[in-house]
Amino acid sequence: MFKKGWLRRGRISSDEGFSVGIADRSSLIYREGSKKMTIGGELLVNGFVVNAVTIGPWDDASPVDEETKTRIADNVKRALEWNGMSVDFD
Repeated sequence: MFKKGWLRRGRISSDEGFSVGIADRSSLIYREGSKKMTIGGELLVNGFVVNAVTIGPWDDASPVDEETKTRIADNVKRALEWNGMSVDFD
């Protein structure tokens, strides 16, 4: 289940322990537990194109395996679609 942040209105939080926020026109911020990842892409009129090669590593330089990248991509897609946005991966 998802909910929009009250104090941080641009963030979509999940009860699964992650959140997705639009930082600016060219990046998303993905948070999972105490880790944070900046994901590149492009904000469109009603959607976001995610640059898939920018998924990983974490901002603290911890590596991300392929299984985790796939899970993160799915989480980002579900969160943004819940918010009524279209999501594409480049």
